[in-house]
Amino acid sequence: MKKSLLTIFGIVLISTLIFDGCKKEDKEEVDYDTQSSVDNAQVENILNEMNEIADQAVEDGLLSTHRWGSGNNNLLSSCGSITVTVDSTDSSGTATINFGNHFCQGIDTKYRKGLITVSFTGPYREAGTVITIAATNYFVGYDSAYATKVNGQRTVTNNGTNGNGNLSFSIQANATLANYLNEQMTWSSTRTREWIAGASTSAWNDDEYLVTGNASGKSFAGVNYSASILEALHIKLNCRWITEGIFSLTPENKEPRTLDYGDGTCDNDATVTIKDKTYNITLR
Repeated sequence: MKKSLLTIFGIVLISTLIFDGCKKEDKEEVDYDTQSSVDNAQVENILNEMNEIADQAVEDGLLSTHRWGSGNNNLLSSCGSITVTVDSTDSSGTATINFGNHFCQGIDTKYRKGLITVSFTGPYREAGTVITIAATNYFVGYDSAYATKVNGQRTVTNNGTNGNGNLSFSIQANATLANYLNEQMTWSSTRTREWIAGASTSAWNDDEYLVTGNASGKSFAGVNYSASILEALHIKLNCRWITEGIFSLTPENKEPRTLDYGDGTCDNDATVTIKDKTYNITLR
């Protein structure tokens, strides 16, 4: 009987040690999920670019000077036709940017098709003007076979001049994206966009903005998350990437992680830090 009790005790002890060991391993499991951060950065970039296209259309009715490539006069003219209607009494109106039903590659090397529509209540630079930007089956990507489909709306309100003497805009956005595998992503955000450089010139390629705010959504992998900008995102219209800034993103049931866009260099390199580990990533 004594021997049996000792045997049982030994089995229980070993089982307990194994169980505790498994629990310890579970606790120490490395979290290296950077995908939600990459997905959030991708939609951030796509919607910022939509905003730039709409701004250009509303302000001067042209797409010919949009996007990087200083000195080129026909940057998107072969890929996007634009129709602007303005009410002469109050300067309200609409703009339609149609990239057509077939992919066309712009000089910025991106392929696009589909429709972006814009409505505006007054002049772009006038306080109180509200600009609504809608994407309808709009596709964009560096490879037409892997382009991202975008449907959604972005509402921009001109707040007038802020305490820094710069024009400031409030932005509300809701979008649904689908990748080439038809995986769905949803995104909602509240933003403040400050025009910090280039407002005094007619050129587009010296314009710069700082963006702050928060967002929430569901990644392409189906993971719910929330995000908050910790250091303002620095957008330069002569660069296709966000050049600086940090946001914190918290996937459901996981620790927060931060994405750092870098030191201001115009490139698609960024880092994601989770606890004490930092991973290099490539932005899309």
